[in-house]
Amino acid sequence: MSQLTRISRPPTHDCSGDFSALDISVPLYVVMKERGESPDIHDAMASQHGAAATRQVRAELPWRKQRALVDNRVWQQDDHRVVVSRATPDTWHRRVMIATLASRGVASHGTAARLHALDGFNWFDEVHVTLRYHQRRHHHPGAVTHVSRVLEPADQLVVHGIPAVIVPVALIQLADGGSDTFSKALEGAMRDGINPAWIRHVAARYDRPSLGGTRRLVRALDERVNSTLPRSWFQRLAARLLAEVGIETVDEHPVHDGNRMLAQLDLAIPALRIGIECQSWQWHATPADQQRDLVRKRRLRRLGWDITDCWWSDIDRIDDLVDTVRTVIAERSERL
Repeated sequence: MSQLTRISRPPTHDCSGDFSALDISVPLYVVMKERGESPDIHDAMASQHGAAATRQVRAELPWRKQRALVDNRVWQQDDHRVVVSRATPDTWHRRVMIATLASRGVASHGTAARLHALDGFNWFDEVHVTLRYHQRRHHHPGAVTHVSRVLEPADQLVVHGIPAVIVPVALIQLADGGSDTFSKALEGAMRDGINPAWIRHVAARYDRPSLGGTRRLVRALDERVNSTLPRSWFQRLAARLLAEVGIETVDEHPVHDGNRMLAQLDLAIPALRIGIECQSWQWHATPADQQRDLVRKRRLRRLGWDITDCWWSDIDRIDDLVDTVRTVIAERSERL
């Protein structure tokens, strides 16, 4: 006998920038077995990186059978709340799985960032878990445990078989902790199609005087999404960094196609017809935006201009941008 259980999924990664289009809580219905119809414990362990909570084992096996499997070295007891199959390798994912099972928390902070494959966290090795405030506190010696008054069931999902906080919550936690790689993680999430409106929505709900990360996250979004003063600041910063290595540029250079102004380039080297665009996600949020930008660049190319894009992430690796611009300068100097 089965029953339908309602769960929530995170909003779809709509990049339109229109928050009204976001699907904030779409019901999914999955078939769950009635109590007493527990899945085979070995199948459960296989889907959980070789680990299982003792409460999962208890649903199928008597304590004596569990003890025999441990004594016969088929399983090993991680602590009194988790058993682990000796046939599975001791990986980072397994350590995270064990910590979430033992604490009944969810992977969070840099651990969640790595599970979500956010930029800058590929080799993050620590294990962080977060518990909801009203949960019974269980700690695991292999993990850093956090407690949140704001975390809700809708802020959690399963990634690679491991319960974890959703991307916006992970970004708030990283910003609150002052992570040096926070900006890189945010930009990577946006490139992957995470809608800034969803991030803002979650940040607004999490905003507390004690959580400075929410405001830091919103400021970072403003710098990367808005096209007014923060965009101009980005443009000036890029110009200054290029000038420091001897590449002088002109700000907001107009390019005309006949009597019509086709573009106003953020930075330009007019004598060589080289343009540098300080890109904002606001202008690349949807396929229509991307297509419009592509058509514009093709027209600029037909007029003899070579355009190089500069993104926020390039500021952290300015040497690569400089090398690209120098290569373009060398090529254009030979032709002109």
